[in-house]
Amino acid sequence: MAGQRKSDLGTKWLSPALTRVAARVKQSGDRQYGIFRYTTRLTHDNTEGNSALELHETGKDTDTKRVARVVFWDAYGDFFFETFDAQVPVVVAEQLMAEARAAIKVR
Repeated sequence: MAGQRKSDLGTKWLSPALTRVAARVKQSGDRQYGIFRYTTRLTHDNTEGNSALELHETGKDTDTKRVARVVFWDAYGDFFFETFDAQVPVVVAEQLMAEARAAIKVR
């Protein structure tokens, strides 16, 4: 785990303070894992019928890029995990899924 204990990651990841950024986007706190910093954004797309928690990664000398997201599709009534040409550590993916289930309100 690159020098961090699992409990350190869990408390930082599962207790983000969501703040309103735009009409349909909420930004949560960020967390460090190894050499990367990860942030999440909660988005809603009423036209497409989904809500998603996006994971963004920033390296020491790299730009921030979207690497994964957990999407709840209204039409299917279920969650889906997507990656965008990136490798996401399993512990980060598991915590992203747990945060998405807590953050996305299912009707």
